[in-house]
Amino acid sequence: MFVSLKEAEHQLAELCDAAVRGQTVIITSDDGTSVQLVPIPAQKKGSPKFGSAKGKIRIADNFDDDL
Repeated sequence: MFVSLKEAEHQLAELCDAAVRGQTVIITSDDGTSVQLVPIPAQKKGSPKFGSAKGKIRIADNFDDDL
């Protein structure tokens, strides 16, 4: 599906839905440039794994000393 930039401004939500459903959506501008809407897969929101920060955090030897 080819859509002009002016049309896309008014129907962006519908074009995004079409791209998510697998339809190829290409938006063209008057100067000849074009872009394609491509869906990005949802990222997993898992919990942090125990030990994943090992070696990345350092506590100074004088951490518990009086200020």
